[in-house]
Amino acid sequence: MLHKSGSSWILAALVVIGGSIGAAPSGAATVDTDIAGQSQAFGVMQPWLAMTPYVQTTGAFGQIGRVRWHAGVSGPGYGPRAEGQLLDVSSNQALFSVLGTTYGGDGRATFGLPDLRGRAMVGVGGATRLGQTAGAVQRTLLDANLPAHTHDFSSGRTTTSVGGGQPFSVKMPTLAINHEIAVTGIFPSSSLAAPGSNVIGGFDPAIAEIQFNAGVYSPSGRSFLNAQGQTLSINSNQALFSLLGCAYGGDCRTDFDLPDTAGRVIVGTGRGAGLANRVLGTERGQSQVSLSTAEMPHHSHGIPGETGSGTGGGRPVSLVQEELSLNWVINMVGLYPTDGIFGSGEPVLGEVSLFAGNFAPRGTAFANGQILSIASNTALFSLLGCAYGGDCETTFALPDLRGRTPIGAGTFVGGQTYSVGQRGGAEQTVLTTANLPAHSHRVAAVPVPQTAFFLLAGMGLLGLARSRRRRPQPLRSTNRV
Repeated sequence: MLHKSGSSWILAALVVIGGSIGAAPSGAATVDTDIAGQSQAFGVMQPWLAMTPYVQTTGAFGQIGRVRWHAGVSGPGYGPRAEGQLLDVSSNQALFSVLGTTYGGDGRATFGLPDLRGRAMVGVGGATRLGQTAGAVQRTLLDANLPAHTHDFSSGRTTTSVGGGQPFSVKMPTLAINHEIAVTGIFPSSSLAAPGSNVIGGFDPAIAEIQFNAGVYSPSGRSFLNAQGQTLSINSNQALFSLLGCAYGGDCRTDFDLPDTAGRVIVGTGRGAGLANRVLGTERGQSQVSLSTAEMPHHSHGIPGETGSGTGGGRPVSLVQEELSLNWVINMVGLYPTDGIFGSGEPVLGEVSLFAGNFAPRGTAFANGQILSIASNTALFSLLGCAYGGDCETTFALPDLRGRTPIGAGTFVGGQTYSVGQRGGAEQTVLTTANLPAHSHRVAAVPVPQTAFFLLAGMGLLGLARSRRRRPQPLRSTNRV
């Protein structure tokens, strides 16, 4: 039987124990929210236009190994396309001496050509090495790429934080090729009425023309410099300065800068349809993006019986990688393409070139998507057709590279196929909840308060003790004599 003093002691002990335990935090009592996000990939290709790049295999030293772009829809005999194919060393010794095994091959029997299928070109320089590939068609976010964020519940609880704020790459597929600017040569004219032939793309370069050299040798000693933003003396380069001015930097008193193509894709000047305006010499973009809370898709998480607050603003994310705006021009005159034409060292009709000046040189036109008369341009129409627009009855269009960079037509190593004249990509994207990495948070559970539990237990035991004390005792039998 419990005595009053004993039951009181038990009650007091339970109250003290319950109070002390109930006052202690229950840190291990957490639950997982439900999952948000499906880890779907999203495209990171910035605006592009597909054309055909060829590799010049013959010609004078300094011309062999050039990559030359053509807007035509056919012409496999013009020269080998830049598609990464392997060639025999024994049959192509001059070309092998220029390219080496930069683009593949064993260096004994075979060597590779540059592979620009589905890739844009970037210039060599700094951390960007000749032949280096980079980028991807799509990206998939990881938890670490999310901004650190939490969600609140109406019960006053807040989830644990998820996200590491790590940047992710927005580089499209690229291949590094030497971008060489002619610092001497023929002075180009902007007048179509000026005498002489077209000078862009030929063996004798136009000053400020930029050629694409896939070779491993240095352009020093030739008429070219790698366009890597070098500062030059105005006094020593007056002709070049008269064409470039300070569009790419410099103090314009004693010096000026060359375009800096290192690690950058080249986009055409002007405002393409639905795109931002590009000004000659403007550098913009970044290779990596850190997602902000404002750019993260709006999403929430729930637990049984309750939904947390939403987080994320869903604003557009920039996909513009490091780029430089220059003038893409197309040859309106020149040799009609035939087999081996790119070994001639002469300008070719329909060839697309790069010019660092602020005008389209004689015999060329800006590659701005202009609509032309078929009747007045029958030779060019026979090459381009309506790959870039037009009604194909009376009109056709030139390539439109305003705000776009060229990529090679063909099937990319990732399986995507691009046709001449096809265009795509975007300057920005709005991510959806499906693009979020599948993730959850942890949040504190809601247990029965421990103090109340022990108080109730103590009161129950006290009541039990009292009921036992008050229970009637059985009568004792007595035997009387």
